[in-house]
Amino acid sequence: MTGKKCPLSNDVVKVYSFLAYKARDGRPVRPALISRRTGLERGRSGERTGRARGVPRHLEALIAEGLARKAEGGYEAIEPTGDRREWFAWKQGKDGDWHRRLATYRIYTIAPGVRRKAAGEAVRLTQSASDLYFLMASLARWEGKLHGQTRAGLAVLLGVSRPTVAAGLALLQKLDLVNPTGHGFALGYSSVETLELWRDRKATTARKGPRGGARPAASEPVYDLAEIVRQSLEGRGRKDDIEVAIPAILAHRQTLANARYTDEDITKLLIGTLPLFPGPHEIWFYFQTGGFLDAFTRAEAEHRANAKLPGRPSVDLLIYKVREVARQVRC
Repeated sequence: MTGKKCPLSNDVVKVYSFLAYKARDGRPVRPALISRRTGLERGRSGERTGRARGVPRHLEALIAEGLARKAEGGYEAIEPTGDRREWFAWKQGKDGDWHRRLATYRIYTIAPGVRRKAAGEAVRLTQSASDLYFLMASLARWEGKLHGQTRAGLAVLLGVSRPTVAAGLALLQKLDLVNPTGHGFALGYSSVETLELWRDRKATTARKGPRGGARPAASEPVYDLAEIVRQSLEGRGRKDDIEVAIPAILAHRQTLANARYTDEDITKLLIGTLPLFPGPHEIWFYFQTGGFLDAFTRAEAEHRANAKLPGRPSVDLLIYKVREVARQVRC
């Protein structure tokens, strides 16, 4: 997140945040990957026309400010120094490398086709409105209420104009994700229907060729559920506590698979429910001590009694059952 003195646009900050996030891998980042993960226009370098567009233009802005450099195979983030440190927010009490102490907020990119207008219909969601939602949810620590925050303040934090924030809030209200209150905003959580507006976070695995060599990744994606849990709980507790919660959650993967839940179904379940729990301790307790199995059993029984399509799982119903008790879980 940026401070009041930051002159960079939201898109430039988004590129810098992604470069800083990927710094933990110790490898340069290609512009194509930046575009794919941030939802920004891939653009062009400007070598022929003399004017760059999209991600290359944002990278040029960062290089000019001494915040990025070109390296073999891509680009790398540089730690801000001097007055530029005040352009960004920093995690309090966080030790380690500078890029781990830089405060960021979670971003999910819009699914293909969402930003295009259908005949006679308005745009459902824009990337800037999506960025606004995840910023607000992060500021509220995913607790559903954001107190004392104004539209002008959100515009400063995002590095966009107030009309852009107003337009984003209007779209989010239509989706019942944000509603203004007397002293701030009430935040809703994504339903299964609204989750379809965002891309699923996927990881691909390599296949072996006929002679044992590596072949390009398979066309069918493999969902990295552990990473999805980490991203859903980022900033919600100690890293060690989150890591302890992961095996307690994934222990139920086979049970769900036996009930014909796909990894895509499980991803929707995790994203739609984990942010509602008080923290990783409560999540571990709920999944470890039988609370989740109780909800799963009730959902399956109810679904079998009322299902119009027998044999197919009801992700919506299971999400509803878990959400009913998530906020009240204590350990």
